[in-house]
Amino acid sequence: MEKALLVAVSEYSSVKFQKVEDALKSYSKEELLDIFLQYEGIIGFTSRIINVMQLLGFIQGEEDGKTEASLKEAQSFRHLPAEKCGSYATRVYDLGLLLEKDCPSNDCRVYRNIFRMCRELDEQVTLLSGWPRKTVESELRKQYFELEGMYLMNYAVKQYRRQHEAQAGRNAS
Repeated sequence: MEKALLVAVSEYSSVKFQKVEDALKSYSKEELLDIFLQYEGIIGFTSRIINVMQLLGFIQGEEDGKTEASLKEAQSFRHLPAEKCGSYATRVYDLGLLLEKDCPSNDCRVYRNIFRMCRELDEQVTLLSGWPRKTVESELRKQYFELEGMYLMNYAVKQYRRQHEAQAGRNAS
């Protein structure tokens, strides 16, 4: 298996690593898994696979703090324009995470699905360069603006937010 991983990484990066430890000096474990999965034709599911592996107990945590941090949920999208980063983008992201756990059968499902697309696009940006990267970044912005619009204007999404905020307020008391 080590040889297969090293072949995938060398095709991806044009650098021939002799050992996995050498590749880990350049890439996080999550990035290596993503490169391998893409090599095998599984694109855009790395974070979800890691989350399921954690849930099922295959991943217990690592001594390497960088790996543990990469396995935790992100707090927002990493590749938005600077003017879209901040607490507002975090609220849009947090709502998506809430809907991943508990999503009613209304327009919230549309929000959740757009959120999933945004996460997958955000995940892929770091793996690209040049024109493909610009294209994926552009699509991420477009989908994020759609999310933002739903966050502000969609009745079902606003209702869900209010209910959740009220419930969080009651739990805090």
